[in-house]
Amino acid sequence: MIICIIANKDGLKAMLEPVALRPAAPGGQADAGDVMPVPDVAPGDPAVVPMSGSEQWWLDRHGEKAGEIRDNPQIVFIGDSITQRWEEEGQEAWQELRRRYGDRILNLGFGSDKTQNVIWRLENGEFPVGTKPRFIVLMVGTNNLLFTADAAQSVAAGIGEIIEILHSRSPKSKIILCSILPSAYNGGTAGLASKISEANGIIMKYDGYRNVSYLDIARYYADDSGQMYDGLFVDGIHLAPEGYAIWMDKIIETIGESGWKPRPPLLSY
Repeated sequence: MIICIIANKDGLKAMLEPVALRPAAPGGQADAGDVMPVPDVAPGDPAVVPMSGSEQWWLDRHGEKAGEIRDNPQIVFIGDSITQRWEEEGQEAWQELRRRYGDRILNLGFGSDKTQNVIWRLENGEFPVGTKPRFIVLMVGTNNLLFTADAAQSVAAGIGEIIEILHSRSPKSKIILCSILPSAYNGGTAGLASKISEANGIIMKYDGYRNVSYLDIARYYADDSGQMYDGLFVDGIHLAPEGYAIWMDKIIETIGESGWKPRPPLLSY
């Protein structure tokens, strides 16, 4: 069962609209050799320089996930705590995904991760050569924008680097690039909303390159003014169960549009 809390008539309209995939790059899907429109940043920009986490739980989780990726999952979610918490607030929605796709899905979300942490993880065992998922769901950048001085261009460059790594190792994987969600951390600010919007405006242009489809998921969580819909977040950053239900619904729609029909999962509950 998919549960949605409707904040107002505008929220209802947004949630009932079909999944928002950007059209392909001008002229259709970009050729593999085309240059993705990633912003130029300094070589030492923190958002693009690989950086490991330091806490023991992070290192332990990295070791576990580096082992699990070798089971050849068909769908891989990559991101920060918003992705990791499919295992908590999003558990019911995650079980629905498993009902549909079985143990063919893997969660590579890590709390507190920024783009540079994801780059490090991918380069250190979490996405080795030979990994060939059909779909990769990528959402990252929130922590860069909330807790560092990173500019929107830097965050977009970090996301671009992640895409290049993924595509170079699994060029046939469809990368579903999700927009960065709105945030009301510490009450939210106009400046933060502007940075999120600016970053999304850059990464949306990656659509059509490197087998990327841009999914404007953020519009299902806030109106055009940036006002977040009630009931979809637990703390202004992380999603409530109802928020994960919406994300799940849009991912299912996107995968369905691809025409992929997985074999029935062999699971028992």
